[in-house]
Amino acid sequence: MEKIKIKKDLFCPPWTQTILGTHFAQKVNFMALDWVTRVNFQPAMLGICVNRIHASHEAIRNSGEFSVNVPSVDMVDITDYTGLFPAKMLTSQDFLKFIMVS
Repeated sequence: MEKIKIKKDLFCPPWTQTILGTHFAQKVNFMALDWVTRVNFQPAMLGICVNRIHASHEAIRNSGEFSVNVPSVDMVDITDYTGLFPAKMLTSQDFLKFIMVS
């Protein structure tokens, strides 16, 4: 799938279910992210809320980078999985196995 550029007029209400992508301990990490909103129009900026005890918080603090992904309806199981299993307990291979089975 190609990267989709966010237009400057995009508005994400706080209840949009998204998936946060980071790199944690040299592996890809995903987290179900429920709170995301636009905080600035020019330049375009998003605000997110990530608990400081989560691996994603540590990953963002260390790298300064993250992605916000909007899953399709077909990705309900994958989105649910990212919200149930903490990155500190799983490997990226665990996640990939789940994707292949779903």
